[in-house]
Amino acid sequence: MDKIKNCVFCDLKLNKGEVIFETENFFAGIGIGLAAPGHVMLIPKKHFACCADILKDLRPEFEDLKSLIFEKIKDAFGTPFLVEYGIFGQSVFHAHLHFIPKSRKATEFYPAYEIKDIFREMQIPDGIPVRPALWKTAAAMKRQNGGYVFLQNGDCAVLFERFEKELSYRHFFNEKMRVKDVPARWQDTTAEQEKIDVVKKQITCQLLKFY
Repeated sequence: MDKIKNCVFCDLKLNKGEVIFETENFFAGIGIGLAAPGHVMLIPKKHFACCADILKDLRPEFEDLKSLIFEKIKDAFGTPFLVEYGIFGQSVFHAHLHFIPKSRKATEFYPAYEIKDIFREMQIPDGIPVRPALWKTAAAMKRQNGGYVFLQNGDCAVLFERFEKELSYRHFFNEKMRVKDVPARWQDTTAEQEKIDVVKKQITCQLLKFY
């Protein structure tokens, strides 16, 4: 799909230097309101509403980059969990897959945290239907239900058929983990959180190397 005017992910200039790696069709961006150093997103340069919409001919590159970014973050910061809000829960309506380290070290700016099992610790309601994570399944769920939520912890990746607040990683960090340097919404980032974000971004750029 063509680029959309004023979409922050369609125009790399709007990302204000936060692109840390790119290929012909995708880029890795840092974003706003990071959970931890090493929190990055994999984003297609073309405008797709969600990752399930990424064209078939781009899918191999997407999967290769997904594996590459996972390993780079694992080596530099520890194993990440992955989450994508396929239209459900999105605040920027352009496909973007989050990679979020399951642990971080304490600094003078923020405390440490450690997540062992994101599925268990999120306390996801039992009533939300779950399916194995296949992108063709996600595309079907989008057509049928209007969206999906993709969540991966280690080798286990699943799709949820609807969005609940318990599936929001920001809600999880704020309400379950009590990590208050992560804004509940990136649009509501405070001045103090912005200062801490700068530190997280600096550490990310220093340690996460692609070239």
